[in-house]
Amino acid sequence: MNKDNKNPGSDEEQYDPVLKHFKELDNANYKSESLASQNVDKSSLTIIFKEKLNSILNKYNFLKDKVFLSIVVFPTLLSFLYYGLFATDIYISESKFIVKSSEQNQTLPLQGVAQVIFGQSPINSFSVQDYVVSRDAMNLLIKNLDIKEEFSKNNIDFFSKFPGIKFWDNSLENFYTYYQTKVTVLVDPATSITTITTKSFNSDLTLKMNDTLLGLSEDLVNQLNNRLRADLIKSAAAEVDLAKNKYKDLTAKINILRNKKNIIDTDKHINELQSLYLERGFTDKQIQAAMTSLETARSEAQKKQIYLEKISNPQLADYPREPRTFLVILGVFIVSLIIWGIAALMISGVKEHTR
Repeated sequence: MNKDNKNPGSDEEQYDPVLKHFKELDNANYKSESLASQNVDKSSLTIIFKEKLNSILNKYNFLKDKVFLSIVVFPTLLSFLYYGLFATDIYISESKFIVKSSEQNQTLPLQGVAQVIFGQSPINSFSVQDYVVSRDAMNLLIKNLDIKEEFSKNNIDFFSKFPGIKFWDNSLENFYTYYQTKVTVLVDPATSITTITTKSFNSDLTLKMNDTLLGLSEDLVNQLNNRLRADLIKSAAAEVDLAKNKYKDLTAKINILRNKKNIIDTDKHINELQSLYLERGFTDKQIQAAMTSLETARSEAQKKQIYLEKISNPQLADYPREPRTFLVILGVFIVSLIIWGIAALMISGVKEHTR
């Protein structure tokens, strides 16, 4: 049964070498055709993708797109022309300092010096960072360095000098706004190190501004220290003066009673004198206690001092650090490109909707 059911074709292939050879050739041709067709498919896909991309790029001409020109090309070109050709070089100078307590030899934050040392509330109006950018500091720089005139010179580009685009406003109030862009004060909350940064279009002026502000900061800390020490002593001295004045008044009353003539009630007179003597004795003790408190306050005031310790002095800048032309132009280009992309998507969406 099994022998009769054998496939005759398979027997022929097994015993006929010629037929077997042609069968192998057919299989090889089929495999080669399959591989060739796969290669053709891959190459054709690549060609189709390139053709589609080229057709899209050829169809969409960026230079003919008014939206692209107005949002990307023109702002980038303007920033290149301004920062590359016209913007005036800016020189920067920095100084660093820290405020310390001589008693505890610890660093103190500028806002709260009074609270930490003297147990008082922070005197924010006397803080260094507020003072450096205040109108008082600005007026002193105008007086000593004539910075208002220096920042208005014609060798500075129109958009950078004072008053700039607000050319009609030459007031001190407008200059104060301008001044705050040229002087900054930063306090590191972790280390309490204060950094004063000054900017100008002249390296010498930048150095002088920073050096002057550093000196004003040191003077302010000294004034604050003296004021707080005086306030500490003032209350103790006031107690001494009050007790002394009371002692004088009691002495005057005693002298009046002792010199009084025509005494009617001798016992009453004696009782009044004894009462005044007792009160004067108590007041004398008050004077002694107040004097002791005053001496203690003076001793404590001598110990509790705050002072400004310089970490780095301002240096003369030998190279302008601003403007950072390449970064600014690159930033303008990237931002413009993002805005254009959003605008292009919105325009495309509107066109699809209208269809």
